[in-house]
Amino acid sequence: MKHQFKVPGLSADSADKVKDVILTAEPDASVAVDLEQQIITVETEASDESIRQLIVSVGQEVA
Repeated sequence: MKHQFKVPGLSADSADKVKDVILTAEPDASVAVDLEQQIITVETEASDESIRQLIVSVGQEVA
């Protein structure tokens, strides 16, 4: 399942942290980051809410 999240203020450093925490929790996930649009796209079987919580856990806000 594909999930897209708008993450205002996303930087290269914070995107790396988000990607790391998602892949640690969901090793089979595919994570793509669009810094220009500030969008994180995750392809995984995990729920939308669980991925959202992972993004928030590293100090990022999901719009």
